[in-house]
Amino acid sequence: IVEVVKLKPETHLTDYTAGRWLRNDNGERKARYISFDFKALVDKVVSCCEGATSIQTWLKKEGNFCKAFVFCTDNGKQIVAKLPTPIAGPKSLITNSKVATIRYCMLIFTLRS
Repeated sequence: IVEVVKLKPETHLTDYTAGRWLRNDNGERKARYISFDFKALVDKVVSCCEGATSIQTWLKKEGNFCKAFVFCTDNGKQIVAKLPTPIAGPKSLITNSKVATIRYCMLIFTLRS
């Protein structure tokens, strides 16, 4: 079951909204802030999904080290865009780790690419 997150108008897509800290709340939330252009992200998702012309729905999911957006296009495809936060580590290592994990899962579980 997927829960669609409805964001309040004052909530920014770039802010961390999944939780709070008892100690150094502002600092922890600032460390998880990501500046990006949401419209550009939507345009990129549509351009990467053959046959899609628009996004029908989307939802935002957050963890301590990344934000994920799940987009549903008008042609029924689902695309996940995952954006690491600055505290996640060096970008090259994060990407290499994700790729290695996907390859391992494909090998072990015989997933389709």
